[in-house]
Amino acid sequence: MRDILFRGKRIDNGEWVEGSLLITEILGGTDYEILKRNRGTWQTSYRVDPITIGQFTGLTDKNGIRVWEGDIMALNVSRKFVVCYDKGIFYMNGTSIPIRHCDSLTVVGNIHDNPELMEGE
Repeated sequence: MRDILFRGKRIDNGEWVEGSLLITEILGGTDYEILKRNRGTWQTSYRVDPITIGQFTGLTDKNGIRVWEGDIMALNVSRKFVVCYDKGIFYMNGTSIPIRHCDSLTVVGNIHDNPELMEGE
């Protein structure tokens, strides 16, 4: 069985964290936290910006880099796609092509840290 992982940018310092997603409904709003595992146990949680939350696809690119929802992937120098998720499928934005075979693509950034990579796409 595979782990279902999420990542998000911490509110306090902007660093990326990976782990389980915890959504807490509280009076007046919702808190989003990533619980991080330390030596096999869930120990630390970090509040994250909900806009930055993305799920791990379970796949890696041609360089062995993990592929996450919100990542920008390049097919070649001129063609880039954002990894999206809808109705149980990870796919490349602007297409109906599922991301099953990432071994020919390269993660070049993500939409939160590198939005300029998608300019003109």
